Parts: sequence; C-alpha cells; structure tokens
Amino acid sequence: MKRLGLLFLSLLVTVLPLSASRMTVMADLMSLDSFLGKGCRINGEVGYRRGQVAFTVPFGYAFSLSEELSLADVSLCLRLYPFSDIELYFAADIFSYIRTFGKDSPERRDLFLSSFSCGYSFEYGHLSVEPELVFLDPAGLLEGQLQFLSERFYNYLEIYFALKIGVGFDL
Repeated sequence: MKRLGLLFLSLLVTVLPLSASRMTVMADLMSLDSFLGKGCRINGEVGYRRGQVAFTVPFGYAFSLSEELSLADVSLCLRLYPFSDIELYFAADIFSYIRTFGKDSPERRDLFLSSFSCGYSFEYGHLSVEPELVFLDPAGLLEGQLQFLSERFYNYLEIYFALKIGVGFDL
C-alpha cells in the first residue's frame, strides 16, 4: 500500500507543470440559506493549486434544529482544469468522511459519500469566487445514507449549487 501511495505521489509531482502555485481559503455562501430550514450548515474549504491540478480539503459542520443531530465532514478532492485559457474545472472526491453525533444519529455513525462537481474560478487579485454544481453519490450506491442526510440538511441533496468566496495567495 505504501508503494502504491509513493508511486501516485511521484507521478503527480512529475505531471504537475512547473508554474505558479496558489493557496485558497474559502467559505460556501449558499450554506447560509440552511439557517432558514430545519438544519444549519457551515462549509469551508482550503485548497492548493499548481498549474492545471488542484487539491482541496472541503470541511463542514451541520446541526439540526428539530432533532438531536449534528455532523462533521471532511473530504480530499482532486480538481482538474483541462483548459489552460479558461478557469473551468472538474472535481472528484478521493476520500469523503462524515461523522454523525447526537441521540437521533443513525446506528451507523460513520458515513462515506462520493461526489463529482464542476465549476468555474474567478480571481480578482486576492479575492476568489467559485460557483460550483455538486453531484452527490453519482453512482447511486448509497441511497439510504444520502436520503437520511438530505431529509435533514439542504447541502446533502443529490444535486446542489455552491457559491464559494474567499481569499487566495500566490506562493
């Protein structure tokens, strides 16, 4: 397993072009509308981009107003910017973990979901804005888990829109 990881890392480093890199810290503004529903959710993201490849670590915390339920999630996501002249990207989760807490949690408190997304990056100096369309569980393998989450939290619908805004720094 270690050899496979080292092989992946060495291939990734050799594939990355020798260009400028950028670090971003963002928050999802669309998660603020969850405060009008049954559950509240706060999303954030830290990302590192070099050339046409980026790694992001999205994280979030959600809690229900009507039940004793909260959850924390974290993911590792790979983004590809296939066109050098436009900032359109496609992203997929490498790993996504959700942990539920509270009396109303399901028996299985550890949940694993996958997602695919596409979006566009706008950068104005240090300001970064990214509208993004997210498809949760695109293979349809985890319908029960996704249904449980989507009934309680807006951001766990099969398809949802995110609007991320934050700051970026060239490294």
